[in-house]
Amino acid sequence: MQAEVIKEFQATLLNRKQELQGIILSNEQMLREQLNPEIAGGEAQMDVNHPADMVSSDPDYDKEIQIIRRQRAEMALVSSALARIDQGRFGVCEECHDEIPVERLRAVPYTKYCISCKEDKDQEAQQSPSRTDPHEVGNIDL
Repeated sequence: MQAEVIKEFQATLLNRKQELQGIILSNEQMLREQLNPEIAGGEAQMDVNHPADMVSSDPDYDKEIQIIRRQRAEMALVSSALARIDQGRFGVCEECHDEIPVERLRAVPYTKYCISCKEDKDQEAQQSPSRTDPHEVGNIDL
């Protein structure tokens, strides 16, 4: 892959990482304020490091926590793609080691797999759900 194309993807990924950081911080703050209104007024009554540590029986909170987890998972994928750029492995499928088509990378710049290998992995996961990572939140790597 040409250097200018890689630089384009690097810029796209850096922008997405920065965007996700802002969204995550905002969502976490909003969740903290919903769970503890005193935080909004500057009088925090509880010491909370992460919204997922807070317990609530409200299903909306569970949805918000799931959204934050998905955003964090996407951020991890973006960071991993940036690391692959630094290592000179960006755009190479981690399964078959073929080059990932630029069109696929434009659609999902943090992907680790070509379309064929991703489809195979998805099919394997559907056939043996017990083999999937219990910490994975959804199928975010398209």
